[in-house]
Amino acid sequence: KEYIGIVHGCLKEKSGTIDFPIARTPGSILLRETSPDGAPSVTHYRVLKAFRDASVLHFDLETGR
Repeated sequence: KEYIGIVHGCLKEKSGTIDFPIARTPGSILLRETSPDGAPSVTHYRVLKAFRDASVLHFDLETGR
């Protein structure tokens, strides 16, 4: 799965990988959080455009989470 998103702030690195397990937040059917007991989750990102207070990123979800 691939996505384009807007994040608050500017990233120091122009690309990278986020590799943290994700689990459902207790008491919620929608929210998720990083947790050592969660399912593997790997997302690669690339900065497409940086502004003063926000950045546009391309996300490639390797694990689909």
